[in-house]
Amino acid sequence: MIKDSATFRAVRNLSAQGTVWADGGFYYFQNKLGIFAAPDLHMLKVFLEDLEMIYGALDVEGRAVADVGAYLGETAVFFAKRGARYVYAYEPVFHTYTEYNLRLNNVKTPRYTPTVCGWKTVSCLSPRRVYLPA
Repeated sequence: MIKDSATFRAVRNLSAQGTVWADGGFYYFQNKLGIFAAPDLHMLKVFLEDLEMIYGALDVEGRAVADVGAYLGETAVFFAKRGARYVYAYEPVFHTYTEYNLRLNNVKTPRYTPTVCGWKTVSCLSPRRVYLPA
């Protein structure tokens, strides 16, 4: 259900770049990169960014990549699908959604470490080493 004009604009803009739907308390977005979920539709607006334009010139094939601030896992999936050998995805706040979206896109995560941290500590970042199946 679209509750206000901001939500309508979000759905319209996302729909121009893929498919948007709601199911079981989550909003889903699917585009050529993959399928992603979030509990709030407005979180999916990150997909209005053109990852190919931003990161497409980077040669990541066979390399290790650090994705600091992985948010919903969109750039981790992008780098993994571009041939990165490992992607270290760090997300201290939305890590459960990052993890879920990596699974939705068949990106394997060998370890999962939930994190509790304070504002001034760098060690709060929770690494996810991810890679695509061979």
